[in-house]
Amino acid sequence: YPITTEWQRITHTKSLSASSATRMMIGNIDGSVYIWGAQCEVKPFASSYIRTEGSAVSRSVDNLSLSPYSALSFLNTTIDVTFDDTANEASYPNIYAYSAIGATIRLFRGTQGKLYSNLRGTNIQMLYSNGQQMRVTATIDAENQSAYIDGVFSASISTVYPAPTFDPTKVLYLGNSSTSSSQSMNGHISKFKTYAQALTAQEI
Repeated sequence: YPITTEWQRITHTKSLSASSATRMMIGNIDGSVYIWGAQCEVKPFASSYIRTEGSAVSRSVDNLSLSPYSALSFLNTTIDVTFDDTANEASYPNIYAYSAIGATIRLFRGTQGKLYSNLRGTNIQMLYSNGQQMRVTATIDAENQSAYIDGVFSASISTVYPAPTFDPTKVLYLGNSSTSSSQSMNGHISKFKTYAQALTAQEI
């Protein structure tokens, strides 16, 4: 890894067998190196830093959420997310989830390689390759819910959606939901965007 004069976070991930080992070395350095916050995890990615002293600890799942705003009406909205997930599909992990009066939306993993975009109980089903990064775009207007994978149209459902009631107390959860920590995803969300309009296929 190239070393600079600024603080850097360096992550090394490797799959190991029961009899194998790995190590990360910083060499060929002219001068001193300060190391802080070393952390080893049994995960396919690095999570947020957990300070420990002398013994291992456990902590609750990270909860990342976004405060809602009136433009996120789910009548003219686009939600665009790029992610990878390696969680146990039996737990139906959420990529994102929002629930308010008359407005519930989720993107979640199902069984047998299925991925679902859900609006008020109506699902669009897509195929998902475990552990592969993908971009999913959901567009919603007053009559249609559509889904795109990596910018390519996947599926659409035509349904008349009445205007929801905006609830400023509710938040949109990323990688989790407000109802169950067992539905947490085990992966990365690298990009997340919302638009106050239903983007066209050309715009996506």
